[in-house]
Amino acid sequence: MKRRVTRRRSDSGVAIHRLASGKTRLFDKRTIRVLGSLVVGMTLVSALLLALEPGEAYRDNPLALSALDMSSDSARGEILGHVTDRRWDFIIIHDSFGVTGGMSELDKAWNLEYARQNLPELGAGYHFVVSDGFRRKGVEVEIAPKWKDQRDGGYISGEHADKWNREAIGVCLMGDADNRPFGDDQIDATVKLVRMLQEEYDIPRNRVFIHTGRSADSLAPFFPAAEFRKRIRE
Repeated sequence: MKRRVTRRRSDSGVAIHRLASGKTRLFDKRTIRVLGSLVVGMTLVSALLLALEPGEAYRDNPLALSALDMSSDSARGEILGHVTDRRWDFIIIHDSFGVTGGMSELDKAWNLEYARQNLPELGAGYHFVVSDGFRRKGVEVEIAPKWKDQRDGGYISGEHADKWNREAIGVCLMGDADNRPFGDDQIDATVKLVRMLQEEYDIPRNRVFIHTGRSADSLAPFFPAAEFRKRIRE
């Protein structure tokens, strides 16, 4: 709940004290300074509380899960509450090629590329996006509409793209695996997400693919692939 700071003052802007006799007199200088300091202090505290309170988008968006909550029952309910009888056989991990932020920024970047090719603007084709924490107060796992509606992904192109988009859950970490490491919170949140999906769909480790970076022939140097594989389910 937002806190609102209110102030009361005379029409002239000068603090006034009313005597029992009905007459008025101005506060002395010392009293004014004390009261002024008190008002400033209360205002600063109120401003700090407002700054620490989550913003509307952060607090009210039920499809963005804090990395710290990824082990909770509520997070599990948000993610698996959209599950139907549809079968998913693979999980593919991607990075955002340096786009920062979260799902909204990734959608914008994809739509710019669609527009450049004179194609319909469909946004990013992933089922989940793991934000980098720059845009809000920490890393979040964001659930894309494609997962909510249990639709095919749209993040694979080329040979056999239809098969992979139809059978694989797409997860994108915001960052650049070719040039800089990911934060520990991002990796932790992704491990928890992948393990949850593996358990739900009985997806073994050898069906979780890491496709980060721009090279199709080698692993990107800044994604901790070996550590990541050790931490997900066999």
